[in-house]
Amino acid sequence: MKAIKLLLLFCVFWMFSCNSPKNTILAKYNNCMEHAEKIPFEIEGGVQGFTHNVKPACVIGGQLADFEMTDIKGIKINTRELKGQISVFHFWFIKCKPCLEEMPDLNKLREKCKDTNINFFAISLDSVAQLQLFFENHEFNFRQFPNGQKIIEEQLGGSWGYPSTWVFDKENKVKRIFRKMSAEDLVELEGLLM
Repeated sequence: MKAIKLLLLFCVFWMFSCNSPKNTILAKYNNCMEHAEKIPFEIEGGVQGFTHNVKPACVIGGQLADFEMTDIKGIKINTRELKGQISVFHFWFIKCKPCLEEMPDLNKLREKCKDTNINFFAISLDSVAQLQLFFENHEFNFRQFPNGQKIIEEQLGGSWGYPSTWVFDKENKVKRIFRKMSAEDLVELEGLLM
């Protein structure tokens, strides 16, 4: 009887420790913020402030929380449905020149992976209407999610710069984060997916 109680206690402890909120991306980000270097800046009009130097490595291994996203067509997906698959989240917006420069290479990568079970999501700061107008003259073959600011703030802790590309493993954990990608980064990204 004592062994059964110990086994039950261990199982309860294991469930809570493995699914602990401490392992989420947001929790890791907040922990990093506590220890990050403050970088002062001044903007037009003499207004002063500061930002934090939080490096992407800080959230590697962080668990993507369960949340719902709605794509440009109005179709919803919950991130828990992504388990068992590799997922690529690309963060961008229409007026971001480096974002636009990456699109052709990302489209080629998506084409190379078309017969795989990899999710390619583009999360934009822009509205549905803005994206629809944009896509009349541009091609970006990722599944598009508009109004991404809420996802960024509530799930990732804040902006990581644009563009940024996140790779999640089959357990929905952050495997790698790329900022504006170089040719070497694109080769590395392809290697992670193939």
